[in-house]
Amino acid sequence: MAKQVFMTNDQTLVDKIREGDGEALRYLYKKYYPVVLRLITQNSGDEQDAEDIYQESLMVLYEKAKDPHFKLSSSLKTYIYSISRNKWLYKLRQEGTGSVSFEEVEDYIEVADESQSYDNETIDYDELVGEALKRMDETCRKLLEYFYYHKLSLDIVAQKLGYNNANTAKAKKNKCMNRARSIAKELMEKFEV
Repeated sequence: MAKQVFMTNDQTLVDKIREGDGEALRYLYKKYYPVVLRLITQNSGDEQDAEDIYQESLMVLYEKAKDPHFKLSSSLKTYIYSISRNKWLYKLRQEGTGSVSFEEVEDYIEVADESQSYDNETIDYDELVGEALKRMDETCRKLLEYFYYHKLSLDIVAQKLGYNNANTAKAKKNKCMNRARSIAKELMEKFEV
């Protein structure tokens, strides 16, 4: 019988790490390592570099999690990716190694809904979010990525997407989020979550 996948919300994972739960760290190691592996190998590194950077990044998370006042301000995926990216850029600068382009890898990081609240389940919610985004039109995908992932203001989003003003961008963002929630709900019902 297959072992049930450990799934919970990000802050609960941080709390479990704070409590010394080794299973939470093992879960994170498997869950987000592919993102860091892709980041490193597509930017002048190899698998050993990725393992080293990822372990260092998880140690940073572990140290932060020991502070009882530490609260995530982004998803764990984004947090770990950012630490790894910064560590890798620092290492490349130290070594004076070639040019680095993170655009393609950053496209790999899916935009996550800001309202994470899942219980222990066997479903990979990142895949559900990714599938929901694939079903949306290109404009909605870009708008949500600009606003939630890149944290751009609605004024800048409006300029990038050719809207008249921030109010238009806000209205479109709300429609896109409603569409994303609707698609995600359909997918979750399909999997009987």
